[in-house]
Amino acid sequence: AVAPLHQLAQVLGGELGHAVDVLRHRHEVFVDPHGGLPGRWRQRAAVGAQGAERLGAGLEIAATVLNETALYHKARAAWAEAERLDERALAIGEKALGPDHPALAVWLSNLAGLYRATGRYAEAEPLYTRALAIFEKALPADHPNVAIVRRHLASLLAERDGDPGARHA
Repeated sequence: AVAPLHQLAQVLGGELGHAVDVLRHRHEVFVDPHGGLPGRWRQRAAVGAQGAERLGAGLEIAATVLNETALYHKARAAWAEAERLDERALAIGEKALGPDHPALAVWLSNLAGLYRATGRYAEAEPLYTRALAIFEKALPADHPNVAIVRRHLASLLAERDGDPGARHA
């Protein structure tokens, strides 16, 4: 990932070069002790991801940053912005990693969770199903990610079918 980021930084330069810093230091950026994500970092993350898309460099990191930014918006119930970012992360991630990569399964599950939280069960189910299939193929059966997606899918189906206790899973 370092070489594509270096290329991205050289090509973008200036203010856009700062966006690459966000991509490089994304874990520091997204951990704010006050629980917020400064607007300038959100904006730079988006610019960095756009640059990565244009150049075809650093795509996995760009998808990760978009996904993490979407999680920030989901935590604040900013559903439309989170959905837009999740969808971009998925599109970039699939292009960069292919359709069966475990990271893609995480992003599928995150978008499914957004759909579930907003009552869009018919849209969430195929995403959870696909995420589970990817995890089952790539990970041992007892891996926590397999169990988590199974539990989320089962809860979604129960919610959809009207089980009032299902929402807590």
